[in-house]
Amino acid sequence: MPKGRPGGNPDLVKYQFSTDREEPCTAKMTLRLPPSQYARLREIDNWQERVREAIAHLLEQGQLDSSSLTLTEDAGRPEPASASRDGEQTPTSRT
Repeated sequence: MPKGRPGGNPDLVKYQFSTDREEPCTAKMTLRLPPSQYARLREIDNWQERVREAIAHLLEQGQLDSSSLTLTEDAGRPEPASASRDGEQTPTSRT
């Protein structure tokens, strides 16, 4: 069975993905949401771009930074931080 055109597609550049962004979106992020929130999010036109804009806005406003998340060593996943009695940031327990 043939596996495509010998020598490849000469017009490959014509069909490749391209972007006009200053920085291409190549990093991936996984986020867990309740199914009801995910369904509502999917109803929004161009929802992926709207989420990118919301994250960028939070970063610009200083509402997201490295001090608001900590990494667990066992899973390598970020967990929300909560303040302990002495004011240090400690990870909250998962339920």
